[in-house]
Amino acid sequence: KKLIRVKPNESDKVTVENDGKPFFVFGEIAQSSLISWRVLNSRIASINAGNNGEVTVTGLKNGETSVIAKDNVTGKTISCKIIVSDGFTNPQVVGGKDFTVALKADGTVWTWGLNRAGQLGIANSTPQAVLPQKVTKYESKYQGEIFEFKNIIKIAAGTDFALALDADGRVYSWGRNTHGQLGLNTIDGSQHPTPELVKGKGGSGVVRGAVEIAASYRSGALILGDGSVWSFGDNSKGQLGDGSTSSYSATIVGVKNIKNANKLVGGAMNMAAVLDDGNAVIWGDNSSSQVNNVNAAGMDVCNTPYLIEDATHAAMKNIDNIAIGGSDAGDSQIIVTDMDGNIYTWGSALNGKLGDGVLANRATPVKISVPKDTGAKVGGIGAGNAHSLAILENGDVYAWGANTSGQLGDETMVQNIYPVKVGGDYIDLDKYHITIKVGDNDLKDITGRYNLFFNVYKDVDSTASISARSLDESVVRVENGKLVPVAAGKT
Repeated sequence: KKLIRVKPNESDKVTVENDGKPFFVFGEIAQSSLISWRVLNSRIASINAGNNGEVTVTGLKNGETSVIAKDNVTGKTISCKIIVSDGFTNPQVVGGKDFTVALKADGTVWTWGLNRAGQLGIANSTPQAVLPQKVTKYESKYQGEIFEFKNIIKIAAGTDFALALDADGRVYSWGRNTHGQLGLNTIDGSQHPTPELVKGKGGSGVVRGAVEIAASYRSGALILGDGSVWSFGDNSKGQLGDGSTSSYSATIVGVKNIKNANKLVGGAMNMAAVLDDGNAVIWGDNSSSQVNNVNAAGMDVCNTPYLIEDATHAAMKNIDNIAIGGSDAGDSQIIVTDMDGNIYTWGSALNGKLGDGVLANRATPVKISVPKDTGAKVGGIGAGNAHSLAILENGDVYAWGANTSGQLGDETMVQNIYPVKVGGDYIDLDKYHITIKVGDNDLKDITGRYNLFFNVYKDVDSTASISARSLDESVVRVENGKLVPVAAGKT
């Protein structure tokens, strides 16, 4: 298996095949005991290795991680991606240029914001949407038919296009295709407002067996089950990572020197990959020191991957996820979460998209709080052209930065330099009019419900504490949630 999905407190198994070739990539191994196993994020899932080359994976909480198998003789490793979710998949939110794509736990995709290039994937030319819209179908040019768009497990967004990965390892794309960023073996200026299947190597067939996807400004990339990385689209800043200087590729090409990737991210003119050892590499544009490696200093373009370093030029460790925003102008922000759910940002502070309350660029990581004053553990992140996003572990979505097209989703079009909650939560009541008599011993009560306008896990917060008060206590008092009549009147 290259990917398994489990719910919290449920288990599944990954097994060494009987021919002694785990995942069909290792050489012949006589004993399964020569294989060691580990899980990248032990807060998300735990593992229990058996004696027969089998490991049991148990989900602990909603999130995503990988289990790593290592051949102790050759040192070779390969990963199996683990999605732990109460629903079909792990929720996600990503941003493009003035539009947002969200994946719910049921495997459905929702989009909102700008739609002038068909980037919302809703099969129409409406210029924008200020509330989430469901993507319902995809087009198979290979089969010449329209199918239901479902069972999606990952999403990604570029400047004006988007990608999606389904549970069967197929990759979809929609939006603009001026630089081959849809991976369709063609380049054109037309809109592609309905998702289509990305083609395979050399433009033949379609991609199958993918376990991860990413999108940058006008480029896309994917990881196959063997840990290799493949890219397509624009290469003006080396973002294909294949060492070439060609301007683009409309079909997938191999990224150099990566054999053990388990997570892939992109944004602006860069791509990055998290490796099995918890380190990460990045490549592409370096005009804002995005490629944070001493060996890349002074280079404007890095067309092969470089190890991401911290402020001391040591490898940044325990990386869980990365998001890269910005535009082709080089004004990129980088967002990183670690295994403990902390969130860090650096790079361009244009429009307040670093979320630290200042408008000054940062060359080294700064830890931020989401929400602003209290902070919480972050389960997912995303970055757009001029805004940034985060999903908390409780499912609430926050956004910060520019808001010219409503991309913060907070019912305004006002920029915010601190994280703000997407959607407007509200309370409704079980009744809105009550008549009671003075001296009535059968006290009445009103029950309130706290509704979450946009939460990736649930629609109602049953744990919320709702208080009540009377506007005129000379008429009615509230005691222990009950209405106590005092005198005739109305309040």
